[in-house]
Amino acid sequence: NLQESIQDLGNAGDIDHLDWRSYHFLAAIRATLSHSLHPASTLLAVIDEVSPPDTQEFMAGLADVDEGVFGEGEEREMAWVMQTLNEGLLGCYVRVLRDNPQVAAKHYQSDSVMRTMAGLDTLISLLERVVSEKTFNLRATEYAAYRNAESAAPQPSALVVSRRSPEPSRGLGDVL
Repeated sequence: NLQESIQDLGNAGDIDHLDWRSYHFLAAIRATLSHSLHPASTLLAVIDEVSPPDTQEFMAGLADVDEGVFGEGEEREMAWVMQTLNEGLLGCYVRVLRDNPQVAAKHYQSDSVMRTMAGLDTLISLLERVVSEKTFNLRATEYAAYRNAESAAPQPSALVVSRRSPEPSRGLGDVL
């Protein structure tokens, strides 16, 4: 939930490192922007339409950072979210959708919050409040390291649990 992730960020004024709180916030933004996309559309297609040329150049340059992380669509979307937060402009990109309903209609299903003025205004207000209260300085290289470390961690199914046979129960007389 986006509102919960905003609360998790707490009162910190500067968000300059990636931890579980900031990662949760980035993921919540990405999930909100991806919700109710047409099956044939992607958030990357939306990003391409609402972004100016310099942001598109940034997106193209992500392969130079760490192709193993930023070669995937979801990860490229997360990098865009980080960049727009760093610039303090994420709300402006959402405003482009609000001001261009034909772009939203092209990418989002008819019942999507991303196609209603009220939903978009609420999202813009939330995002602008966050960027007015906090300064973001998140680095793509740190995100790549965070993701690589996360994927290298043992997964629960890979853990081996060894159980010892229970010892026969001993009565009080056996112990004394």
